[in-house]
Amino acid sequence: MNTDARHTHTGSCHCGNLRVSFTTGKSFDELSVRRCTCSFCVKQGAFHTADPAGQVRIEAADPGLVHKYRFGLGTADFLICRTCATYVGALFEEDGDTFAVVNVNILDNAADWPAPQPKTFDGEDVANRHTRRRASWTPAVAGV
Repeated sequence: MNTDARHTHTGSCHCGNLRVSFTTGKSFDELSVRRCTCSFCVKQGAFHTADPAGQVRIEAADPGLVHKYRFGLGTADFLICRTCATYVGALFEEDGDTFAVVNVNILDNAADWPAPQPKTFDGEDVANRHTRRRASWTPAVAGV
């Protein structure tokens, strides 16, 4: 991992109500971008990235305009702006800790990211999903 420099990638939903800041010590070459094959991510065209050693901040100018959507096992909140319908990322909370993945498509430098690789999580139970997210998602601070 490149620990010499921290990189902050910022972005937002279309109307700007939801703002995301993703800080990592990894370069583009070291970060993975995944194309989740679940029906939600496929329909959204979402590509996700995360760094367990990084940090994500997700803030809303008006938290009342944030829709938290849950589906499947119901273990994460998928954040969608009620005004412009943009999906920005997902939050997972457990034991007072918050973790996130970011939808790369909402980042200001989205075109610079590597091509996404397909990834399926079919067959995971709740315990395995929690363990995977704690290990691979980014610690987060969310004001939504």
